Amino acid sequence: MNTSRELRTANRTALVQALFFDGPVTRAQLGASSGLSQASVSTVISELVAEGVVTEVGALRSDGGRPRQLLRIAPDHAYVVGVDVGEHSVRATLHDLSMKVLAAADVPLPDGPVVADVVRAIRTLTSVTMSDAAVPSGSVLGVGIGVPGIVTHEPEPFVHSQVIGWDGVPLRRLLDLGLPVAVGNGTRAMGQAELWFGAGRGARNVVFAKLDYGVSASSAADRGSERLPTLRTCEWGHTSVSVDGPRCRCGTHGCLETYVGADAIARRYARARGKRIRGGSRKAIATLVSEAPEDPTAAGLIEEMAGYLGVGIANLVNLFQPDRVVLGGWVGLELGPALLPELRRVLASRTLRQPLARTELRLAELRTHAETTGAATLQVERFLALGARPVPG
Repeated sequence: MNTSRELRTANRTALVQALFFDGPVTRAQLGASSGLSQASVSTVISELVAEGVVTEVGALRSDGGRPRQLLRIAPDHAYVVGVDVGEHSVRATLHDLSMKVLAAADVPLPDGPVVADVVRAIRTLTSVTMSDAAVPSGSVLGVGIGVPGIVTHEPEPFVHSQVIGWDGVPLRRLLDLGLPVAVGNGTRAMGQAELWFGAGRGARNVVFAKLDYGVSASSAADRGSERLPTLRTCEWGHTSVSVDGPRCRCGTHGCLETYVGADAIARRYARARGKRIRGGSRKAIATLVSEAPEDPTAAGLIEEMAGYLGVGIANLVNLFQPDRVVLGGWVGLELGPALLPELRRVLASRTLRQPLARTELRLAELRTHAETTGAATLQVERFLALGARPVPG
């Protein structure tokens, strides 16, 4: 550190992050986990309490000494909106700093993710969730938005999503919300939520595989004790699993998404049954799961799908050598229990023995509002990195 100000900032950031992830904790516990002296902890905590960032939430009883006060980040110090842009709807949730959902709303996209419709939906949902929770805009840290595709950040966020026709969309500029906006890949956002609160907790190297209408993955590598590791995304759904496979909407052939994406599964099931299933892909997949225990056609399709998905996950294991692979997204969670036994068998035959021996395969734990909570963490991440100081626009 070059200056005492930089040292104080680093101390404050470390304690804010410890309080967010580990709280409620005592001052003594904060000192032990951070390595800071009790004098430094007391100085920073006094500052945070005075600002309303930290609050006391009771005390630990002690044997003969003074009770030790428990501290946590004050949930009502600020709020954040998380938005998930899907291919058929836009959903939003408003959270306090405990990440409790205070309001939720969604807007369907009958014509798909047309940019103008998505912009209107995000503006509407931001306003609706703040109004429903009676939260003034001045107390909102900002809006985090998870989108499909690749997000570049120089000189501003641009969204590139070939499969939905977005080519360099300057989403933040188009929104003009009057609030700080963070835009990131939706699978990265989902992975971050699972890393902070769900099936990724405690893993040093973890890969998150998301099955939805699209298929993608994100990873956190060698995170150690780092509170805010960088998650990287990859267009896993557009890796090839068959040289002469079906044509993908990205323009090539044999992509993993053409076998395990929601619409692909629904089409294959409809062909196998010889008739169209009413109610769209969600209804078709729910029917597939319910019929598989007694229907050989449904069971065979799940086995076939597990083969392709197993090859895709084996590639992730061989490439990233993770401690854990977390399977999520609504398709992954709907089909996961039926897929896992066959997936593990396929992995055993398709993966190098050494990396497979150290890899655990799990289903995602966050179900309701997982994607929007993940999007909200894009803003909370900035807040924590700045030591609970205001997030710049």
